[in-house]
Amino acid sequence: MPVFLNKQAQLSTESANATRLVTSIRWVVEAVNGQLKNWRALKNIIPNDQIPYIGDYIKIVCAILTAFHPARISNIEDDNVIAQRMLNVVKEPNYLEQTVEENGRARKRAMWTLLRDSDLPDFFSRLTWKELQYLTLGIYQLKQSRSYTQERLNQIGAVLSLRK
Repeated sequence: MPVFLNKQAQLSTESANATRLVTSIRWVVEAVNGQLKNWRALKNIIPNDQIPYIGDYIKIVCAILTAFHPARISNIEDDNVIAQRMLNVVKEPNYLEQTVEENGRARKRAMWTLLRDSDLPDFFSRLTWKELQYLTLGIYQLKQSRSYTQERLNQIGAVLSLRK
């Protein structure tokens, strides 16, 4: 189960990693639940006299979703590699956290500045989407990154635009 903050500023590395493992699976389940809730028959509270038929309703809706909507899990081979990496990485120490603590950076307030891709030095890595997925252990964090970045850019009055 995900861990909750108990009067802490943030979770410990171990707790955060355990929560990420749950979240990486749970978000797919919740996405499908959301698709099911888009159907009028499954959107609201179901009357008791319909309980014997709910399994049939769900089977019908799932069959329609499977036939006419893209799959939530598209590349099982990549998913297996990512899952194995997650299980391996969760056991590793957090070197970034150690460096931040040793240098006292946790006490300093971060200042965001506007940076364009043309401002990046040549040695700065430009990653492909696949490399980003491998690095972030899937697409969940990547899907959240746009709103997270936009939130930070709003603090300095900048606008995020993606170049494809």
